[in-house]
Amino acid sequence: MIRVETWKRFGQMLDTRLAKPVFTTEDSLRYTFFAALLECENLKPEDIILEHRHPTISSAQIDTWIPTINGSGVAMEFKYDRHIPSGSNANRTQKAGKIFHDLYRLGQFEKTARRIFVYLSSSEMTNYFSSEKNGLSKFFSLAQGAALRIDDAFIAARAKSFTSMVPTAPNIEVVSLWTQGLPQNHLIRAYEVREFGRRQ
Repeated sequence: MIRVETWKRFGQMLDTRLAKPVFTTEDSLRYTFFAALLECENLKPEDIILEHRHPTISSAQIDTWIPTINGSGVAMEFKYDRHIPSGSNANRTQKAGKIFHDLYRLGQFEKTARRIFVYLSSSEMTNYFSSEKNGLSKFFSLAQGAALRIDDAFIAARAKSFTSMVPTAPNIEVVSLWTQGLPQNHLIRAYEVREFGRRQ
Protein backbone atom coordinates (compact mmCIF):
# COMPACT_ATOMS: atom_id res chain seq x y z
CA MET A 1 0.00 0.00 0.00
CA ILE A 2 1.06 3.61 -0.51
CA ARG A 3 2.89 4.95 2.51
CA VAL A 4 2.02 8.06 4.53
CA GLU A 5 5.34 9.63 3.51
CA THR A 6 4.30 9.47 -0.15
CA TRP A 7 0.99 11.20 0.49
CA LYS A 8 2.76 13.94 2.44
CA ARG A 9 5.29 14.48 -0.34
CA PHE A 10 2.49 14.57 -2.91
CA GLY A 11 0.77 17.24 -0.81
CA GLN A 12 3.98 19.29 -0.62
CA MET A 13 4.43 19.15 -4.40
CA LEU A 14 0.83 20.16 -5.06
CA ASP A 15 1.09 22.97 -2.55
CA THR A 16 4.12 24.35 -4.38
CA ARG A 17 2.46 24.04 -7.78
CA LEU A 18 -0.84 25.64 -6.82
CA ALA A 19 0.84 28.47 -4.90
CA LYS A 20 2.77 29.75 -7.93
CA PRO A 21 0.17 29.50 -9.62
CA VAL A 22 0.90 27.20 -12.57
CA PHE A 23 -1.85 26.12 -14.96
CA THR A 24 -2.91 22.73 -13.63
CA THR A 25 -5.06 20.00 -15.17
CA GLU A 26 -6.06 16.50 -14.16
CA ASP A 27 -2.99 15.16 -15.98
CA SER A 28 -0.85 17.54 -13.93
CA LEU A 29 -2.36 16.02 -10.80
CA ARG A 30 -1.48 12.51 -11.89
CA TYR A 31 2.06 13.37 -12.94
CA THR A 32 2.70 15.15 -9.66
CA PHE A 33 1.62 12.01 -7.84
CA PHE A 34 3.92 9.90 -10.03
CA ALA A 35 6.83 12.16 -9.08
CA ALA A 36 6.04 11.59 -5.40
CA LEU A 37 5.82 7.83 -6.01
CA LEU A 38 9.19 7.67 -7.70
CA GLU A 39 10.81 9.77 -5.00
CA CYS A 40 9.32 8.05 -1.94
CA GLU A 41 8.60 4.46 -2.99
CA ASN A 42 10.99 1.92 -4.42
CA LEU A 43 9.56 2.28 -7.93
CA LYS A 44 10.87 3.05 -11.41
CA PRO A 45 8.87 4.68 -14.26
CA GLU A 46 8.38 1.29 -15.93
CA ASP A 47 6.66 0.00 -12.77
CA ILE A 48 3.71 2.33 -13.36
CA ILE A 49 1.13 1.70 -16.09
CA LEU A 50 -1.00 4.57 -17.39
CA GLU A 51 -4.48 4.11 -18.88
CA HIS A 52 -4.67 0.45 -17.92
CA ARG A 53 -7.45 -1.62 -19.49
CA HIS A 54 -10.22 -2.33 -17.00
CA PRO A 55 -10.46 -6.10 -16.47
CA THR A 56 -14.26 -6.31 -16.20
CA ILE A 57 -15.78 -3.23 -17.88
CA SER A 58 -15.62 -3.32 -21.68
CA SER A 59 -13.77 -0.38 -23.30
CA ALA A 60 -13.05 1.19 -19.90
CA GLN A 61 -9.64 2.15 -18.57
CA ILE A 62 -8.22 2.90 -15.15
CA ASP A 63 -6.00 5.99 -14.85
CA THR A 64 -3.14 4.14 -13.17
CA TRP A 65 -2.19 0.56 -12.38
CA ILE A 66 0.82 -0.36 -10.25
CA PRO A 67 1.21 -4.16 -10.39
CA THR A 68 3.10 -4.28 -7.10
CA ILE A 69 3.88 -1.72 -4.44
CA ASN A 70 4.73 -2.74 -0.90
CA GLY A 71 3.28 -6.19 -1.51
CA SER A 72 0.04 -5.44 -3.39
CA GLY A 73 -1.28 -4.17 -6.70
CA VAL A 74 -2.84 -0.70 -6.67
CA ALA A 75 -5.45 0.67 -9.10
CA MET A 76 -6.02 4.43 -9.04
CA GLU A 77 -8.45 6.98 -10.46
CA PHE A 78 -7.77 10.73 -10.30
CA LYS A 79 -10.25 13.56 -10.55
CA TYR A 80 -9.69 17.33 -10.58
CA ASP A 81 -12.71 19.60 -10.57
CA ARG A 82 -11.28 23.03 -11.30
CA HIS A 83 -12.80 26.36 -12.15
CA ILE A 84 -13.70 26.61 -15.83
CA PRO A 85 -11.35 29.20 -17.46
CA SER A 86 -14.28 30.94 -19.18
CA GLY A 87 -15.82 31.62 -15.78
CA SER A 88 -19.03 29.74 -16.60
CA ASN A 89 -20.42 27.20 -14.16
CA ALA A 90 -20.75 23.52 -15.00
CA ASN A 91 -23.57 21.48 -13.45
CA ARG A 92 -22.14 20.69 -10.02
CA THR A 93 -24.60 17.89 -9.36
CA GLN A 94 -23.53 16.14 -12.56
CA LYS A 95 -19.86 16.66 -11.62
CA ALA A 96 -20.54 14.97 -8.29
CA GLY A 97 -22.27 12.09 -10.06
CA LYS A 98 -19.23 11.52 -12.26
CA ILE A 99 -17.11 11.06 -9.14
CA PHE A 100 -19.36 8.26 -7.95
CA HIS A 101 -19.21 6.70 -11.40
CA ASP A 102 -15.41 6.59 -11.00
CA LEU A 103 -15.90 4.92 -7.62
CA TYR A 104 -18.11 2.33 -9.31
CA ARG A 105 -15.39 1.60 -11.87
CA LEU A 106 -12.86 1.08 -9.09
CA GLY A 107 -15.29 -1.14 -7.22
CA GLN A 108 -15.45 -3.43 -10.29
CA PHE A 109 -11.67 -3.75 -10.49
CA GLU A 110 -9.79 -6.83 -9.28
CA LYS A 111 -10.85 -7.57 -5.70
CA THR A 112 -7.30 -8.54 -4.71
CA ALA A 113 -5.99 -5.07 -5.63
CA ARG A 114 -6.02 -1.98 -3.45
CA ARG A 115 -8.21 0.61 -5.15
CA ILE A 116 -7.60 4.31 -4.55
CA PHE A 117 -9.56 7.40 -5.63
CA VAL A 118 -7.76 10.78 -5.49
CA TYR A 119 -9.89 13.90 -5.71
CA LEU A 120 -8.69 17.50 -5.99
CA SER A 121 -11.43 20.12 -5.74
CA SER A 122 -11.46 23.87 -6.15
CA SER A 123 -13.61 26.02 -3.87
CA GLU A 124 -16.69 25.59 -6.09
CA MET A 125 -16.96 21.82 -5.59
CA THR A 126 -15.60 21.92 -2.06
CA ASN A 127 -18.48 24.21 -1.12
CA TYR A 128 -20.95 22.01 -3.00
CA PHE A 129 -19.85 18.81 -1.27
CA SER A 130 -19.63 20.49 2.14
CA SER A 131 -23.23 21.74 2.00
CA GLU A 132 -25.52 19.40 3.94
CA LYS A 133 -28.46 20.27 1.69
CA ASN A 134 -26.79 18.40 -1.20
CA GLY A 135 -26.63 15.19 0.84
CA LEU A 136 -22.97 14.44 0.10
CA SER A 137 -21.19 16.02 3.06
CA LYS A 138 -20.80 12.64 4.81
CA PHE A 139 -18.73 11.46 1.87
CA PHE A 140 -16.67 14.60 1.45
CA SER A 141 -16.06 15.25 5.16
CA LEU A 142 -15.34 11.64 6.07
CA ALA A 143 -12.79 11.53 8.90
CA GLN A 144 -9.46 9.82 8.25
CA GLY A 145 -9.85 6.08 8.80
CA ALA A 146 -13.66 6.26 8.80
CA ALA A 147 -15.78 4.29 6.33
CA LEU A 148 -18.96 5.11 4.43
CA ARG A 149 -21.24 2.66 2.63
CA ILE A 150 -22.29 3.78 -0.85
CA ASP A 151 -25.10 1.53 -2.03
CA ASP A 152 -28.40 1.65 -3.91
CA ALA A 153 -30.12 3.54 -1.10
CA PHE A 154 -27.36 6.18 -1.01
CA ILE A 155 -27.59 6.77 -4.77
CA ALA A 156 -31.40 6.65 -4.95
CA ALA A 157 -31.67 9.56 -2.49
CA ARG A 158 -29.81 11.90 -4.85
CA ALA A 159 -31.12 14.28 -7.52
CA LYS A 160 -31.93 12.99 -11.02
CA SER A 161 -29.04 14.95 -12.57
CA PHE A 162 -26.75 13.08 -10.15
CA THR A 163 -28.17 9.59 -10.72
CA SER A 164 -28.03 10.06 -14.49
CA MET A 165 -24.22 10.05 -14.15
CA VAL A 166 -24.29 6.85 -12.05
CA PRO A 167 -26.31 4.28 -14.00
CA THR A 168 -25.33 1.53 -11.55
CA ALA A 169 -24.85 1.98 -7.81
CA PRO A 170 -21.23 1.41 -6.74
CA ASN A 171 -22.27 -0.83 -3.81
CA ILE A 172 -18.96 -0.30 -2.09
CA GLU A 173 -17.43 1.06 1.07
CA VAL A 174 -15.06 4.03 0.89
CA VAL A 175 -12.48 4.72 3.58
CA SER A 176 -10.85 8.13 3.97
CA LEU A 177 -7.07 7.78 3.69
CA TRP A 178 -5.77 11.34 3.60
CA THR A 179 -6.80 14.95 3.15
CA GLN A 180 -4.99 18.28 2.90
CA GLY A 181 -5.93 21.90 2.30
CA LEU A 182 -4.04 23.58 -0.54
CA PRO A 183 -3.55 27.09 -2.00
CA GLN A 184 -6.32 28.91 -3.88
CA ASN A 185 -8.98 27.19 -1.77
CA HIS A 186 -8.20 23.72 -3.09
CA LEU A 187 -8.68 20.52 -1.12
CA ILE A 188 -7.16 17.12 -1.90
CA ARG A 189 -8.66 13.89 -0.59
CA ALA A 190 -7.79 10.22 -1.08
CA TYR A 191 -10.15 7.32 -0.48
CA GLU A 192 -9.73 3.56 -0.56
CA VAL A 193 -12.54 1.59 -2.22
CA ARG A 194 -13.47 -1.72 -0.59
CA GLU A 195 -16.23 -4.30 -0.51
CA PHE A 196 -18.76 -3.93 2.29
CA GLY A 197 -17.29 -4.78 5.66
CA ARG A 198 -13.82 -5.60 4.35
CA ARG A 199 -10.94 -4.63 6.65
CA GLN A 200 -7.31 -4.50 5.50
